[in-house]
Order: sequence, then C-alpha cells, then structure tokens
Amino acid sequence: MIKGIKKYTKSLDVTLQATKEKMGKEAVNSETEQIKCLKESLRAIKWNLKNIHTIGKVYYDAKAFENTKEGDFGESMRTFGSQDSPMFGTRVGDLIQRVGTVIKETQTAELALNLHSNTVLINPLEKLYTTEVKKVIEVKRRHDVARLKYDAAQSKVKDLQGKPGKSLNQAEEDLRSAKEIYDTITNELTSSFESMQQTLEIQLTEFLQSYITHQYNFYQQQFQLWSELNNEINGTQSDSILRESVAIPNLGPAPQKMLPVPSNYKRQSVMPVMA
Repeated sequence: MIKGIKKYTKSLDVTLQATKEKMGKEAVNSETEQIKCLKESLRAIKWNLKNIHTIGKVYYDAKAFENTKEGDFGESMRTFGSQDSPMFGTRVGDLIQRVGTVIKETQTAELALNLHSNTVLINPLEKLYTTEVKKVIEVKRRHDVARLKYDAAQSKVKDLQGKPGKSLNQAEEDLRSAKEIYDTITNELTSSFESMQQTLEIQLTEFLQSYITHQYNFYQQQFQLWSELNNEINGTQSDSILRESVAIPNLGPAPQKMLPVPSNYKRQSVMPVMA
C-alpha cells in the first residue's frame, strides 16, 4: 500500500513538472546544450527521411503515369511513318518513325530506371528509418521520461530545503536514483545516435552511388540516341526533304499582268496620325 502511494506520488510529481514546463513556470535544468542539439538533429533526420520517402513515392508514381503517355506518343509517331501511312518511304516518314522508335525505347529504359530508383533509394529509405532511426527515437522517449523524473526530483528536494526530516531524506535518495538513471540513459542516447549517424552515412552513400550511376547511364544513353538523330536532321537540307516527301499542289502559272484597280478605290494612308 505504502509503495503504491510512493509510486503514485512520484508519477504525480513528474506530471506536475511536465505541466509547469509547458506553462513556462519551470525551466528544464538537466539537459545540456549538447543533448538538446542531439534531439533537434534527430528530429530533423526523422522528418527529412520521411519527407524524401513520401515525396519520392509520389514522384515516381506520377512518372509511371507520364511514362505510359510518353509511350502512346511515341507509338503515334511510329504509326504516322509506318507502311500504311502516305508518308511511308519518304525521308520525313522515315525520320518521324525513327523519332517515335527512340521515344518508345526511352519509355522502356525509363520504366526500368524508375523501378531501379524505387528499389535502391526510395524503399531502402523507409527501411532505414524503421530499423535505425526508430531505435534512437525510442531511446530518446525513455530519455525524456528520465529527464522529467530527474527534474521533478530536483524540484522536490528544492521545495523541502529547510524542512529536515524523513521527507527530505527520501527526496534526496530519490534524486540520487533519478540522476543515476538519467545519466545512464543519456550515455545510451549519445552512443545510439552516433551509431545511427555512422550507419546512415555508410548506407545512404551506397544508395546514392547506385542511384547516380543508373541515372548517369540512362541520360548518357538518351543523349547518344538523340545526338544521332540531331546530327542526321541537321546534316540534311530541310527544303529538299519537304520537296521529296510532300506533294505541293499545282497552282498554275503566275499572272503576267496586274489586275485593274477599281475606279472607286482610294489609297489609305498607313502612317500614324500624330496627336
């Protein structure tokens, strides 16, 4: 019964300490600036990892939809230059068919690239958060509770100063116990945070190396494909292409004489009227 009362009293002291802090009536007097900075860094790492993962999923889902439309566009160009088209066999028809083919090849390569991006970067970020960062967050939560208990114990001793007796002795004993627990969890928090930082640096570097390599290979391949087409089209006279591929209607010989001017025609000035 007595133990239950003591436990309830300590819990009440912790609740009172937390309430005072939220109301600004009791300053946090246990945490060092180093621990405060550590917790802020942990909060930033948590938010950024979750943010990159969430936005990355949305981004690559949207690209998958756009990729389908890009494939449809490429196919429409291939059809325009196909055997059933009146453009078939002409230089323009051949060129537009090849452009459509490159677009289709780009679509296929980009599908593989997006899948790889999810596999090597987006999904591993979520796993990294749930396995590494969450472990430190759990230690941080226990540290928050230990810090509140430690501060509450300090406040209790401070309130009982000048009132010697069993209550003060018990409060001082509780303070020593709370400080020991707080110091132990502080060391655990510091070491777990440093371990998490090392793991993040190693694994994120590996993720990014694979991601960058595949992005580079993709865009290098696209640059090569489009460079070949660009060199070809710029090395061909565009007017000759049009003459050989597009039938220009015969409008007949140009008139040899000017048409008579109507008698009621009056020349209009096109000069602006000055105000």
